Amino acid sequence: MINLETLKKLITAFLHVSAWILLFLFFLFNDKGPDNELSLAINLIGISAFLLPYLGLFYFNSLVIVKRYFITKRFKKFFLLLFVSSLVVNSLVSFLEYLDCCAGEDSYSLKYVFLDNLFFSLFVLGLSFSYSFLILWVNNEKLKKESELKLLKSQMNPHFLFNSLNTLYALVSDKEFEKAEDAILKLSDLLRYSVYQVNSSSISLEDEINYIKNYISLQELRLDDKVAISFNCKGNTSDVFIEPMLLIPFVENAFKYGVSYVHESKISFELLLTENDFTFQVINVINEKPNVIDDQFSGVGIANVVARLELLYPKNHVFKIESKNGIYSVFLSIKNIC
Repeated sequence: MINLETLKKLITAFLHVSAWILLFLFFLFNDKGPDNELSLAINLIGISAFLLPYLGLFYFNSLVIVKRYFITKRFKKFFLLLFVSSLVVNSLVSFLEYLDCCAGEDSYSLKYVFLDNLFFSLFVLGLSFSYSFLILWVNNEKLKKESELKLLKSQMNPHFLFNSLNTLYALVSDKEFEKAEDAILKLSDLLRYSVYQVNSSSISLEDEINYIKNYISLQELRLDDKVAISFNCKGNTSDVFIEPMLLIPFVENAFKYGVSYVHESKISFELLLTENDFTFQVINVINEKPNVIDDQFSGVGIANVVARLELLYPKNHVFKIESKNGIYSVFLSIKNIC
């Protein structure tokens, strides 16, 4: 199966070849008029001899001159190579075209042919620079996006660690040492996952689900029977990949605002995968007095996820938060996630 990067390269190569073929056909049909006595084979050779040097100029400028000298601000070598390469190509093409004109009925001076081809050289260089700067812009946007994602991930980790350590603190304070030992093992697994997987571009959805289940189990160790927690997962998640740590802030937020030690609390997590569409919904009763220790971190996790969603799925997701009649609901839908 062809991966995404290989597919992009194949599409790029196809577009380049198609563009040059269209240009070749334009010159072919433009040169071959009703009174043209040259055979098709001679026409093909003549147009190839005309276009191939400009093709070389296009890629030499975009792949070598711009990349090695313009970007690195070595402008003297940049302008020197640009001038020399343009002069060589334009002189070669003009000389060949001049010989062709002399052999035919038309007669043009070499100076006229050179100036005529100079305009086409400038046209080719313009296209080459446009292509080069477009590629640079796309790559810069990609690097910017990756750096922003890494920053958002790094901001989420302390929040996650704080909540987990707070859970351990509560268990030790209540002298529930057996539960504390179990919690330490679970926390070790969670931290191992967050350390080694957070920098990955994508992970299996199954791994993310297991991570959430372990997190829920860790929270359940310190909660009593008044808190009802349900996690339902439907659909085939084996071949689906998402960004790591994308869903856990919703889970953390539910435990922060949905757990009460006085009244009965209920938190439900629903994950549904149908064909290529993914939905995740969290519903919890709002606790009027959330843990005040967490207030300084309020909204950090959710805000980061919203920013990550805009970067990862800018036109491909729906994110909604509703707070009504004491019920807090978070809904996320991603289309064509596979």
